[in-house]
Amino acid sequence: MKKILLIGDSAKKAYGKFVEMSFKDVATVYNPGLDNHFLCSLLRDLPYLKSVSTFPEDLDLIHWNLCACDSTMLADGEVLTPPSLYAYYVGRICKTMTSLFPKAKVIFATSIPKKEERFAKGGEKIPTASEYNAVAVESAKKFGAEINDLYAICENIPESYYSDAAHLCTKEGSRLLTEKVVSVIEKALGISASALDFDALFDSQNI
Repeated sequence: MKKILLIGDSAKKAYGKFVEMSFKDVATVYNPGLDNHFLCSLLRDLPYLKSVSTFPEDLDLIHWNLCACDSTMLADGEVLTPPSLYAYYVGRICKTMTSLFPKAKVIFATSIPKKEERFAKGGEKIPTASEYNAVAVESAKKFGAEINDLYAICENIPESYYSDAAHLCTKEGSRLLTEKVVSVIEKALGISASALDFDALFDSQNI
């Protein structure tokens, strides 16, 4: 059985449990409810996470994403983490993951489009997800990470896919993200997942 770790912010809630279900017969998916919100905290916590967690050291793959909170506009009119610093942290995290889990392939997932106007304060323009993704992808690739471009598949989706300004926890949104994450992992590890019936899953209200 392959061993897969999913790390992410609250956006992972739309696909994490469904990725677990998809691979239940061919891989063990570790989907801790970490909800790391900031890149600097994830970088700091990775060694601790490894030491206290129940997942093994010989992971085959790590799939991770983070962005929304780092691009938050603060009271002084500046974002918490400028894109250049964001890129720096992405690179260090990819490097650290490879060091801590040398067997694992690392996949960095780009952030989905947000309803940026809902986060702006005082009329200030904040950097968009596409700006953060562009610098992050370049940095992740330098450290050998593969890219799962979730932004690209979500760029023109209907408004109804969003459960709020920043998340895709609807049936349609969860299906879209899950299928993309699953397909990228399948290709990276050479395994095949089971198809899920999202209509039945959401209708049963057991989600």
